[in-house]
Amino acid sequence: MNNVDLHIHSIYSDDGQYLPKDLIKMAKDKKIALMSITDHDRAIANAEAISIAKEYDITYLTGIEVSCQYEGVDLHVLGYGIDHTNPQWETRYRGVMNDYNSLFYEIVDKLNAYLRVDIDAQMLIDQAGDKMVNGETICHYLLSDPKNKENPLLRPYFPGGDRSDMPLVHFYWDLMAQGKPAYVGLTNITELSKAIKMITSAGGFAVLAHPGQNLAGKEDLLEGIINEGVSGIEVYTNYHNKAQITYYKEKALELDCLITGGSDFHGKIKPNIEIGKHHGQIEKDDFLKELIDRKLI
Repeated sequence: MNNVDLHIHSIYSDDGQYLPKDLIKMAKDKKIALMSITDHDRAIANAEAISIAKEYDITYLTGIEVSCQYEGVDLHVLGYGIDHTNPQWETRYRGVMNDYNSLFYEIVDKLNAYLRVDIDAQMLIDQAGDKMVNGETICHYLLSDPKNKENPLLRPYFPGGDRSDMPLVHFYWDLMAQGKPAYVGLTNITELSKAIKMITSAGGFAVLAHPGQNLAGKEDLLEGIINEGVSGIEVYTNYHNKAQITYYKEKALELDCLITGGSDFHGKIKPNIEIGKHHGQIEKDDFLKELIDRKLI
């Protein structure tokens, strides 16, 4: 059976929709027995989640999703069992946000040139307030203007288009991810080794998130990534097809890595993704026993 979901985002992620208390209620309804909220570069949801999870008799593992880079490739690393009160998390988040916002005008310039639109960068930054303006927000802004439906580059994201099942997410991966037309790398990049050190120094362990998405065509980097100190691989994820699940499961076994799974639930920006569903079967008691056996908790 599957009653574990270790990759969920709250409103404290720049692209999350729900408060931690709402996510825990939803997890309970889905019969989730072990969960983790892993917001992008932030750990503040954990305090609320820990106390509420107890009320719902859900085992809670503290978490965060750290953006970083290895050999020039953008990665996401999940940190579990961390001390969520460590001030390093919020300090780093503020640095990442300031770095990103300073580059946002360049991103928008590239999008405007490529799509032949007129995105108002400052307006979006002002509206975002305490969060970064992500690709999903930009896409929502563009899709809110009916005239953009006539734009052949945007038409696929409108209802009926071939990218309309999850338009906001597809927009980011199609146009703003590494190697795409509007990609701009952060000035102050966190290297994988530093991300792992932050996680382990806070008492946690690192898991490579959805590698099939970030390492597509660069799978030869996997062993080096694990050797940096990554303890596990997120094998079961909505971003992996059957072949990728088989491949990364075999690699995890070969490299003696923990096998994890998570839905990467965000809410409305990823409407096809539900809490608890990640193409895998992970049972809470067995998983916790493995964490203990590996001395990860």
